[in-house]
Amino acid sequence: MFLIGAWDDIIEFAIDMNRALRTYSQGTLTLSGGIHIYPYESQRTIALVAEETGEMEENSKSLPGKNSVTLLEDGNSHPIPGTDRPISNGTFPWDEFERNVIEEKFQTLYTFFEDSDQQKENALFLYRCLKSVLESGGKIRFPQFVSLLSELESFQKGESVAAYDFAVLLYRWIRSEKDRRELKTALTLYSFLQTERGKEPRREQKRAEQRESIQKQEDQPCLQKSGSRET
Repeated sequence: MFLIGAWDDIIEFAIDMNRALRTYSQGTLTLSGGIHIYPYESQRTIALVAEETGEMEENSKSLPGKNSVTLLEDGNSHPIPGTDRPISNGTFPWDEFERNVIEEKFQTLYTFFEDSDQQKENALFLYRCLKSVLESGGKIRFPQFVSLLSELESFQKGESVAAYDFAVLLYRWIRSEKDRRELKTALTLYSFLQTERGKEPRREQKRAEQRESIQKQEDQPCLQKSGSRET
């Protein structure tokens, strides 16, 4: 199956389809997939998109038992547990992706920044800060980490207890290799969400212009060719 659509719709559909397949087959069938996220303005052909996404699907099938999804690959890898074989950092078993990446880490980020007036700015700032911390293997002391987060507008406005708990939770995650991979994926998805919100008005305007153009074409009278034949 090959689907094209908005990245968040595709992720939601993929999770629902995996759940439905697991229920329908009573756990006897598994699903492996790849989700490739491209910029809205991407000029890639459908054939190239299918080829690149197919490669990600093959990565998912490399995990023992398959039953995995690959997305947001960054070129890095880690050993498959219990083996020396490498697997992409963007590959997750479905239950790990759904429970740890989406329900735990993505939802934590979304909830903490939910009431902020500067969600996009906070998301991008946090992404830049944590990106270097995550890539360094989480090598940072807790006081330095809290100081880093103190620049966030939501961190400054939030209640001290909630902000401190948020910092403790993030710090615990960046100290674990597995949690770091999951956090980076969740943070990237959250950054995409905030970036897309900023682009939505422009896209809606473009869609409206396209609808208006189509409507004008439909309203134009049809020109029928007529001819005569001499006898």
